[in-house]
Amino acid sequence: PPPPPPPIERRGPLVGPDSKALKEAPRKASDAIRRCLALCRDDEDEERDGHRLVLNFELQLEADGVFDKFWRDDFYARVLEEKCHNEGLETSAWTLVAHDAHQRSVTTLHPLAGSVRIPGVPLHVPTAKEQIMVHHPAAGVALAIFESSRFEKIRYAKALSVETTWLFCDSDQLDQCMARVYYRCVFDDAVLRVPGWLKAFCDQRTREELRATYGRWVHAAGADEEDERPPLQKETVCWGLVRETERR
Repeated sequence: PPPPPPPIERRGPLVGPDSKALKEAPRKASDAIRRCLALCRDDEDEERDGHRLVLNFELQLEADGVFDKFWRDDFYARVLEEKCHNEGLETSAWTLVAHDAHQRSVTTLHPLAGSVRIPGVPLHVPTAKEQIMVHHPAAGVALAIFESSRFEKIRYAKALSVETTWLFCDSDQLDQCMARVYYRCVFDDAVLRVPGWLKAFCDQRTREELRATYGRWVHAAGADEEDERPPLQKETVCWGLVRETERR
């Protein structure tokens, strides 16, 4: 019999030095983007200061065109409303905050519990998102999107924020780009002390939630995931609630 074909090597994006645009971006965003760029350069799935890879996919589009097609208009909002069942979603216009860096705010009611009814717990959690976009934060990276989300009306909400960082990297293939999405849960013990076991539980469930939510973004964008998203039949949220999740 013929010999087996050689294994296909995993292609990681080629990321060069940081740019002036990243150095002048708002500090919280630039710090997060810089850490995730380091992970991307090493092509590692490991953790760096709490940041971990959550999604890895390819888009059939050059990286320079990603912002205009998927972030400038209401594509992001439509995915949250139509695919993730958010309510009352509002977005502000992108405003220039630094050289090649823009910022906008997003408010939404995020569904926390589906068929479960618990007295005193809202079915949709008020969520405020701050998004910062940086064009060409590093050589080989056309776009970075940093998002920080804060919540209301749930336990420990004052002490928790969730950060996600999207990197859209150039590819050696025509009309194609590679994307990495990283996340971390940030706990402020100075505001309210969160038990260690709950931090670990929140981190795990946040990862599952993000893979489900952003997986729908990837599907809507027509992208190809390198890692197949596992089926998610029942989702336990980090605040002790359980909801039934249907695959749509």
